[in-house]
Amino acid sequence: GEEALALPKLNLQYLTFHDYLLRNFNLFRLESTYEIRQDVENATLRLRPRISHEGTTVFQGWARNCLPIESFSIATVAA
Repeated sequence: GEEALALPKLNLQYLTFHDYLLRNFNLFRLESTYEIRQDVENATLRLRPRISHEGTTVFQGWARNCLPIESFSIATVAA
């Protein structure tokens, strides 16, 4: 989890325009994923989840960008 996801090192003077765009797109995806992960971690800490005596999860905090999940399902997962 905490290790950096690095892009392969290339000599930039030999990149084609397509390779340059692909490399920047991959960098954008990695940065976006990292920012989303930070947002989720931050919200989770602010919510202060605890387990009640009944065994259910109780949130004692508050976060502006969080809503309760009524139900969810995973439709498909692609690799």
